[in-house]
Amino acid sequence: MENDYSPGQENNQGRETESERLEPRHPLPPRTPTVLEALFDLSFSTFITAKIVKVLFVLSVVLAAISALFLLAGGFRGGFGTAVLALIAAPLLFVFYVIMARVACELIMVVFNIAENTSRLVEQGEERAREADDEGV
Repeated sequence: MENDYSPGQENNQGRETESERLEPRHPLPPRTPTVLEALFDLSFSTFITAKIVKVLFVLSVVLAAISALFLLAGGFRGGFGTAVLALIAAPLLFVFYVIMARVACELIMVVFNIAENTSRLVEQGEERAREADDEGV
């Protein structure tokens, strides 16, 4: 009588073997370090800037809003002409500052994406080189 048993299927008695029971059915994905772990990563293998760039952008928008409010307040203290000028300049400067903050954050993300993609390419090249060495090419 032949054994038609293959891994992942039940054996003839309807039970799993010991090795099948111990093998993970669905391997866990690699764990991503937390921001605090990445902060104290002395090998700098994990980038923290990509994780906090959203916070930096929000802080920039808040600072732009506060600056616009101070500009408006100063304009209203100066008289009618200064108030009209402040009403025109404050929103324009707010939008300009937010655009510049967004561009700066996007540039930061582009640099970090380039670094991550470059490291992936290096890993793929090393993997292909090992496969070629294993094949004897």
